Amino acid sequence: MKIYLNTPEIPELMTELDNHPSKTVENIEWVNDTSQADIRIYDHSLWRDAKGLETDILVSGMNDEFNILKLLAEKPCYNLIGKNDNYVREINQVIRTVKDKNNWNSSLFFGEYINSYNFSFNSSCEVKKELNNILDNINYEKNFKSSVDIVRLLSNELLMNAFYHNKSATADRTSNVLLEKPVIFELGLNNQGILIKVTDTNGGIQFEKLLDSLIRGFKEKTPRKKEGESAGGAGLGLYFIFKMANQTILNVTKDKGTEIICVVDANKRYKEYMARVSSLLFFRSIK
Repeated sequence: MKIYLNTPEIPELMTELDNHPSKTVENIEWVNDTSQADIRIYDHSLWRDAKGLETDILVSGMNDEFNILKLLAEKPCYNLIGKNDNYVREINQVIRTVKDKNNWNSSLFFGEYINSYNFSFNSSCEVKKELNNILDNINYEKNFKSSVDIVRLLSNELLMNAFYHNKSATADRTSNVLLEKPVIFELGLNNQGILIKVTDTNGGIQFEKLLDSLIRGFKEKTPRKKEGESAGGAGLGLYFIFKMANQTILNVTKDKGTEIICVVDANKRYKEYMARVSSLLFFRSIK
């Protein structure tokens, strides 16, 4: 398991990682020899030599487009952490999850909700009505004004993806889709921010497909949409989700489908929300 730092502040990052109170690993050391230590911190110049698709961690201070097109496109990795005020906490969460061979635990890592809302959707036509009822009850006082619109867009896109993921990218999303197993929607708020979770037991997603979608999204950027069509309806739903959420986390469990989690950090300023580098985490649990 290795940690790669793609950022110029390597000495400062090393010091903070080593001294952080939530540190999972007792001895994190800087080495250039890939045969040393259990967990290593590398300069990003060695990133192309990375071999641990599921276990290595890339911490990058570059923008989202660079991280996808220049780093993950050349060397895929399940654990991309965008540099932010809480990146050390995110690193420790990944280390713990990977070592336990488990999924990212929202109760453990995001914490107890102050307010939460849940709903089970069997029909895609329910989404608009029920989602509005849920989101109208949220207190956004710890977040910038337009966060209500971002949460609404993210929630709708996650749910639409769950209903239409088995259809083509150009499928008509005005048609109603009925599912035998419901899509579970969960929204939670606390001092850490806003968490949106959509659990779809009707099918899973492969990391390769996820990465391909993000690469295509950053290359195309402007989706060709028909009037009234969502970003996902133009085939760029995952790209949109990754760009708009501060953290996008996918938990995939064999025979149990996919859980997609989006976290919007608590932030009073829209400018700071937009400046944060996005994290993308993908976990495949055997439990």
